[in-house]
Amino acid sequence: MYSLKYNLKWKFNGPGIRIIGNGGITVGAGGYVSRGSQIVLEEGCTVNIGKNVTIGHHVMIYTSGRDALTHIQGFSKIRKGNVVIEDNVTIGTGVFISPGVTVGANSFIGANVSVSRNIPSNSILSVAIKQQSL
Repeated sequence: MYSLKYNLKWKFNGPGIRIIGNGGITVGAGGYVSRGSQIVLEEGCTVNIGKNVTIGHHVMIYTSGRDALTHIQGFSKIRKGNVVIEDNVTIGTGVFISPGVTVGANSFIGANVSVSRNIPSNSILSVAIKQQSL
């Protein structure tokens, strides 16, 4: 269904994969997305995913969301931004990618990580280790 609607050259594996919203999405060839993953496309924002990107189970990629700090201070600011995932990236199970983030090429994001800032190319990001270059 999504392959036709968005002209995606992607392998969809399992139930519960959702792409919602009125923003844009582009996906390079050779990609893969697993069950329960969700991409939220805010109008006016895009998600650009490169070639050979693997997305694990229950990954969430958002182009908009509430800013936590302003919410704590008593008002909620909506944060919006494009998300870019460059070529040859692997994203583990349960990862959350915030609006405005770029994940550099040849990077690996381990399971259950919340990505709220840009990740340089050739990086490993995991809950168990600090970010490092390969």
